[in-house]
Amino acid sequence: MSYYYYYYIGYIDKKDNKIYPYGPYTRKDKENIACVLDYSQSFDEEFSDHFITIPSEMYSDELRNTNHFAGCLKEDYCPEPKYCKVSELPTGDFVKTGYFLIKDVVKYMKDKDSDVFYDRLDPVTYNGMVASELQFGKPEKAIDDFGEEYVPNSAGDYMYFAYPDYSCAEYKAHQLRLILDGLMDFEDEYDETKEFVILETEG
Repeated sequence: MSYYYYYYIGYIDKKDNKIYPYGPYTRKDKENIACVLDYSQSFDEEFSDHFITIPSEMYSDELRNTNHFAGCLKEDYCPEPKYCKVSELPTGDFVKTGYFLIKDVVKYMKDKDSDVFYDRLDPVTYNGMVASELQFGKPEKAIDDFGEEYVPNSAGDYMYFAYPDYSCAEYKAHQLRLILDGLMDFEDEYDETKEFVILETEG
């Protein structure tokens, strides 16, 4: 059975230090807050590790009464909802760069499957490999852990490449920030008493 993570947008009201739902909503009654991002556990990439359990004293009545959170709080088998301040979400570029095997780049350009990129060299390591091969020649045959003979990759087997990693934590944070920015565009004036958070339920 699949295990999923679901994310919603909320905010901490600095006046009472309670968490409120922010939207978007599927209905006008504001009890049906919409999930803005979800994925299965196999695509988590440790993103959920940034979230902590919502303390009971931080629940506003509005959050307790929203559809998903009301259900989680009533069911014993449902993990307690969590939250993470938007300011504490992962930062960084979700476009990954480095020196990758040329054959893997060819596969990626055909299938757009980034799972092929398990062999990556950073620029310092790659330049060291080039310098070593210029001085001593290409790597000679070696024996692996299973006693099998193989020829290690040489610098000529790699090329510099960049690709968007849509499964990484940085991309998930980027998506959530974009959605929040879109919702905030509908506000007439920014309310400085709000500290935005991302809410999480799972199961």
